[in-house]
Order: sequence, then structure tokens, then C-alpha cells
Amino acid sequence: MKITLFGASGTVGTYVLEEAISRGHHVVAATRRGKTLSTHPLVKHIAVNYDDISDIELALANSDAVIIVFAGSGRVAKSTANIIQAMKNQHIKRLELLTAFGTSPEARKQLGILTRLALIPFSPWFGDMPKQNKMASESGLDYTIVMPSWITYEEGKTSYKHGDFKGKSAISKIRRVNLAYFIINNLEQNAYIGESVYIQE
Repeated sequence: MKITLFGASGTVGTYVLEEAISRGHHVVAATRRGKTLSTHPLVKHIAVNYDDISDIELALANSDAVIIVFAGSGRVAKSTANIIQAMKNQHIKRLELLTAFGTSPEARKQLGILTRLALIPFSPWFGDMPKQNKMASESGLDYTIVMPSWITYEEGKTSYKHGDFKGKSAISKIRRVNLAYFIINNLEQNAYIGESVYIQE
């Protein structure tokens, strides 16, 4: 599979990149400055101007799927909108979008009332993520929105839960290595199409 990874140099992106190439996938590592992240022959580095849809399309050329792992404040909503438009222009359907726990109003319906109330003070920290969620869900693409709990740097893959499980909690954790494993595994299995999925250890 050929994957275009937007946000490849970020604190999650580097883990996703390593997981993808460990499974033999070709990866276009897209960053604002074209930073070299790996010397592996399966990786192509490209600098992207997120304000220019035609520039984004160059990063998408011949890709089978797109992963977006930048999220938060700033102008990421506009960047996400431009990536989605470029995907449509290039007839690429599969999208995985990383946001955060409970950033989708629709997905919050999966949570208990106390958990939903506990998220209210954190809503200013969501930044553009609710907008990203809305864009993906209304895009017409085969999207998956990945909503992890607290992300840690702990090493070593462990078991984790995802999807429909009891005890979803914003104060639980997920290691970056586990999150990256799930993101690539979910892409390979073509699972959770049109869904927002929680993941935690």
C-alpha cells in the first residue's frame, strides 16, 4: 500500500511512519519543510504548502490512503479541508484522521454522562479538532476518526482496547507505539469505515 502521511514529523507521526515501513508500506512523509525523517527506501519525503491544493495533490500522487496526524489549534482546520479537497480531486477515498478523546459531538454519545460532563472544561483545548471531525464525517470519503486517550511515550507494545468497550475514560492512556500500531492495522483491515473510534490501554 502507498500511504501519504501528513504530519509525519510530529510526536505521533514519527511512530506511524516507523510502523508503516516495518510492514512494507510505501510512505510519502509530508511535512511543511520536507524534513528527512528516515533513510529507508520505502520513504519519500516531500514539503507541502497546506494552503495550496495543487501542492497537496503532488503529495497524494498514486497513493492508496491518507493519514492525517496533525491536530489541535492554529490553522489545521483549513489544512484538513484542503487535504480532503485534494483527495477528492485525486479520487482517493481512504482517510484516517487522528484527533483526541471526545472531540466529536457524535462520538461523545458513546460516553457516560459523568465522562461527558468531565470533558466540558477541556473543550478549549480541543482547538480545531471538532471542525476536523465534522469535515471528515461530511466528506463522503471512507474515513476513520481515531480518538485516543492520554498519549504517552512509554515504550513496548501492549494490549489495548478500541471500538465499543466499557470504561472509556479521558484519563486513561495509550502509548504512541500502540496508537501507531492501531492506525496502520486499521488501515490494512479497512475497518471502522465512517466511524469515530476510541482507543485506550
